[in-house]
Amino acid sequence: MKEQDLIAFCRHYKGEENNPDPQDSIWRYERFWVEETMKDCLDFGRLLDDYLSAGLRTFNMYDDTPVTLKAVLFNRFMQQAEGMARVEDFKSWYDRFYIGK
Repeated sequence: MKEQDLIAFCRHYKGEENNPDPQDSIWRYERFWVEETMKDCLDFGRLLDDYLSAGLRTFNMYDDTPVTLKAVLFNRFMQQAEGMARVEDFKSWYDRFYIGK
């Protein structure tokens, strides 16, 4: 898969060298996902395991966001919440702020 194919899945990162909005952490997560996928060196296994273990296997499965990207977003969301967030909080955030439902 080409880098542009991966970028097409992103909502914030469009291949820019620098983040146009330094406050936009999602841009950084999407860029990380694209770069690591292109390098094919990051093992998304642990992130996927955490995502699936949280019961998110079928969460928005037809929204055109690759599950590995969702796993990165889930991981970062939970890390930022420092153990204070629940899976339902992630779902709400994802629907409202990432997908824009």
